[in-house]
Amino acid sequence: MQAEVIDSLHRTLDAEKAAILDADYDALGPIEITKKRLLEALSISSGQAGTLAEIKTKVETNQALLRAAINGLQAARARVTALQEVRDGLSVYDQSGRIENVANRRGGLEKKA
Repeated sequence: MQAEVIDSLHRTLDAEKAAILDADYDALGPIEITKKRLLEALSISSGQAGTLAEIKTKVETNQALLRAAINGLQAARARVTALQEVRDGLSVYDQSGRIENVANRRGGLEKKA
């Protein structure tokens, strides 16, 4: 029983890692439910220290990957926001040191001879 649970947990953690690396975040919900069920089953039975260390390493790796994915998404969101702000106008300081927004001209191309 315990060996089956451990094997299933290894496969689930590998699937979780693959989903994170593939940015398939929709797959993480069902994987989380399976992982929770397997961890609860594993906590009921007594595990071997070596096997539990392998599982802990995989869990820590997946957590680090998730943190990196979240940081990447936050950076992308900040970059998109910055690009939208630049598109909408430019923020500069006026002579008194206050921030002033200067709108971009929306004209066409200007041809010079």
